[in-house]
Amino acid sequence: MSWIIYPAAFLFIIALILLITFAFRREKPEPVDEMSGSEFEDYMADILYANGVEVLEVTKASGDFGADIIAVFEGERIAIQCKRYSSPIGVKAVQEAVSACAYYKCQRAAVITNSTFTRQARELAAEGGVILWDRNAVFGFIAAAEGRVSERTAVCPIKICRFTEGLCAEEEMSLEIEGESFVLPPKSAVMLEVSCGKKRIVLKSGRKKAGIKAELTESPLILAAGFAGKKLFIGEISVK
Repeated sequence: MSWIIYPAAFLFIIALILLITFAFRREKPEPVDEMSGSEFEDYMADILYANGVEVLEVTKASGDFGADIIAVFEGERIAIQCKRYSSPIGVKAVQEAVSACAYYKCQRAAVITNSTFTRQARELAAEGGVILWDRNAVFGFIAAAEGRVSERTAVCPIKICRFTEGLCAEEEMSLEIEGESFVLPPKSAVMLEVSCGKKRIVLKSGRKKAGIKAELTESPLILAAGFAGKKLFIGEISVK
């Protein structure tokens, strides 16, 4: 049996080398991932401006009261918190953005990051109407600023309108879009931004589900979500 040992040992060593290689291989970092916090703030201010956002002020590094950029977005004064992190952004950044919104007398708050957001941060943002721009959104802004259009990076808006009548109006609901979950507060509309393209959108309430397939483009998609009688319903609202 000794003749089997050497080939087996050789294969084991090759497998170990491959495992170590893949474990320590790192993707080439993007420029935004290597910036300092202040560099990221200045860069995002330039990128937002290039996308037609009116940037009013980039606040000082100290004493910014939770906002790094003050701008006008879609006709509203907005306080933007910038987070250049390597880990997912939690609820603290959302809370800081909300506080900054009040301090700077803004109508909306937003958090923009080169990373992603935790589920708790998304839930809190949905409750407070805070705009979340994650890594995909950032690369979408960059691509647009550079004159490039990419289905992978382009960000498209969805407006979800909750039914306000009936016994089920107060029930907790959520959406799942391409693995991301979004909480839908009762009796209110929610604006979401997700990557463009063909999407499967699933509405959930308890054990009940309803789904819709949609082609997301730059034009806002407006959906109604709620119960039609006892049946969970999600559908597109036509705008004439």
